Amino acid sequence: MLNSERSLRLREIALSQLPASSSSEAQARASKFLDQELISSVQFGDQPFNGGRVWSASTTRANERYLHGFLFFIDWSKTLLAQGNPRCEEGAGAALAIIGRWADLHPSREPSSNMAYHDETTAQRLINLISIYPALVRTLGEQATAPVQALMESTAAVLARDDFHAGNNNHGMFQDLSLLYYSLLCATDPGVMQKYYELSLRRLRNYFSTCYTSDGVHVENTPTYHLLVSRQLANVHKLVEAADHEDADYYGQLVQNAETYAAHALMPDGKYPPISDTQQVDTSKSGMAKVFPGSAFQYASTCGRKGVAPQARVLVLPDSGYAIYRSSWGDPDAVYAFFQPLTMPIITSTQMI
Repeated sequence: MLNSERSLRLREIALSQLPASSSSEAQARASKFLDQELISSVQFGDQPFNGGRVWSASTTRANERYLHGFLFFIDWSKTLLAQGNPRCEEGAGAALAIIGRWADLHPSREPSSNMAYHDETTAQRLINLISIYPALVRTLGEQATAPVQALMESTAAVLARDDFHAGNNNHGMFQDLSLLYYSLLCATDPGVMQKYYELSLRRLRNYFSTCYTSDGVHVENTPTYHLLVSRQLANVHKLVEAADHEDADYYGQLVQNAETYAAHALMPDGKYPPISDTQQVDTSKSGMAKVFPGSAFQYASTCGRKGVAPQARVLVLPDSGYAIYRSSWGDPDAVYAFFQPLTMPIITSTQMI
């Protein structure tokens, strides 16, 4: 069992990992619901809430995932619902009404729309409920927010079911992360808390031990996807380390290996090579420098402006089948070669070799 002091530290870490945006753009999107009853997003634009009919409107699966997963609440918790915001009480009331309306329309898995209880969407919904719940309680009180607690409780129970678990894939990972956060932040029964805590960590260890090679490379051939999963890997490591869990050393080594590959795989310009469906984006703005414990990724992603250069210029990963070479670190014109399994090498340089 976790002692009270350790539980408090775990709560602090878990809260810091929940999704939230505090930008002026997030504030503007969140405020649109109060002013015009619009659910606003960058990807899907402005959608009329229309008494809850937004969830039944004909749309794409990605949009349904956004709506049923309450992903729009990422814009709310540190803007409208922040302490000191003059519209905080109004925002909390609106959030409570949205949640209540969804619960009325989707009281159980059957009958329900496909995306209402889609495996990962259900996990995202719980994570986003957990994220705004403290602000709702602080503003409206526990009695008024009891329906939110009830929805989180029933959702966690669904996610804990073996027949609902997505398995060893990223959907299952998010299901187990949401269950872990629920156990640490919202479970009211000590027995339930311990049960979900142990179940989620057992499932997560099983997933991470199969989705990374022994070299620390994600098995999907996409470096940007490697970053996405490694962010969650590092989050779990922080929690198990604070809990003095038996898996802490395992996660610590895996995160270290994942950072080594993530740094070496970057081209001299700080972007990843165009393999598979890799997104060629500015990785220095990914936030991963704060996620990885070392400074190698920070150095590689900022082209040497920050961090410390790795000592090695060559990385060979036998289990993964990769070999990466560069002539120097911190030089955007360095010679760089990336060899991956069963493909021709990618070589970049402004100089003749």
